[in-house]
Amino acid sequence: MPTQTRHQILRGLDEDNSTLSELSSAQFAESERESSALDDTLPPTQKRRGIACKSTWSWAREAVTGEAEKDKHGRKIWYCKRCGSATATLERARRHLKSKHGVTIVEEETSIKAATKQTIEDIFGKQKAQQEGRSVEQEKHLTSAVNKEAFEKSIAQLITINNLPHSIIRWPAFQAVLHSINYMASDVLQYSRHTVPKLIQ
Repeated sequence: MPTQTRHQILRGLDEDNSTLSELSSAQFAESERESSALDDTLPPTQKRRGIACKSTWSWAREAVTGEAEKDKHGRKIWYCKRCGSATATLERARRHLKSKHGVTIVEEETSIKAATKQTIEDIFGKQKAQQEGRSVEQEKHLTSAVNKEAFEKSIAQLITINNLPHSIIRWPAFQAVLHSINYMASDVLQYSRHTVPKLIQ
């Protein structure tokens, strides 16, 4: 290929690359402006996660020098702004406020909690409808199908491996799961957070 022709091709490629580079830069700049503009129009709840249980946290103070901000599980520690008592569990914080300072905290139900509650009610409602017309014999079969030993091993592993509270056994959501699998299970698997330690031993 003649030298002149080769130079012309290379120069053309350089010009094309320069044009593409300018177009890409312009498009990226426009995309960033649009993204920034969209972010400015989003409500605060969509920009960043809000603080849950605001009433409980309003009675907390920040950790001071020498105090841990989070526990070993990464949960933020709640320090009572009146006496400095510390806990990473907001339920304990509310119990502390009520017993030590006479303050009763009632948190507003979040939209997620309300939706979860509605889902649980729907599950129980559907299961109740399915139960109607079932014979005693069918219920006996469902009851005998529940494997208590397997359940106890499974729930013990679930709690210990995921560091879950013993009270999970009575959570409405957990009961709903059992109910959706076998509506007789909740009658057979009668446990409380006080009996869970025996299962884990």
